[in-house]
Amino acid sequence: MVCHTTQEYRLLDAVGSSAKVITDDQLALFAKDFHLPDTLVPGYRALMPLAPALDIYLAIFGDMQFSEYSTRLAERHAQSGGRAFMSRFARQRNGPEGAVYAWHCADIPFRVRQPHCQERRVPHQRTAER
Repeated sequence: MVCHTTQEYRLLDAVGSSAKVITDDQLALFAKDFHLPDTLVPGYRALMPLAPALDIYLAIFGDMQFSEYSTRLAERHAQSGGRAFMSRFARQRNGPEGAVYAWHCADIPFRVRQPHCQERRVPHQRTAER
């Protein structure tokens, strides 16, 4: 089973593991550096017309990091005779500090056909900045 959340890309920014691409010029340079097709950034922009450059960058970079390789893995598994299940999970919720975007493992109850499972919330704790 392979699943991606629809806003998984936000994880990269939340944990500080990606560049801060905040202008269209930086986004164009990113696309050039990675030899992305000329239609890719405009395609993402069309899907996310009101999104700032950072969200477009994170969506593309997240798909490069997560979606592409797990999709290839599922395809190879299926091609070799195994069963593969792929999904995109779009459930969202709000937490104490606003929207929770990259809500990992929230799809599990739906995958095991028990969506009535109680949601468990872990109290939010701030950690000191290093």
